[in-house]
Amino acid sequence: MGMAHFEKKGVQEARKILQNIKADKNSRVIVQINGAKKELLYLYCGSRNCAAFNKKTNEIVYFPQSGHSYVRQKEI
Repeated sequence: MGMAHFEKKGVQEARKILQNIKADKNSRVIVQINGAKKELLYLYCGSRNCAAFNKKTNEIVYFPQSGHSYVRQKEI
């Protein structure tokens, strides 16, 4: 029962994130990848790594929890 609950909750959260990406409302992070700084759409941080979405290449990028910064948006 517990696993079914967490799976349902995860699906709901994923749908919210996808809606935010389509509406361009996700928070942004700046990550250094291969020496280049990239601005990506923040998805989630786990126990060791974070994930962000590169809208230009349609790729999910994983990176360590250290070494990134958030981009402040005009609306808070």
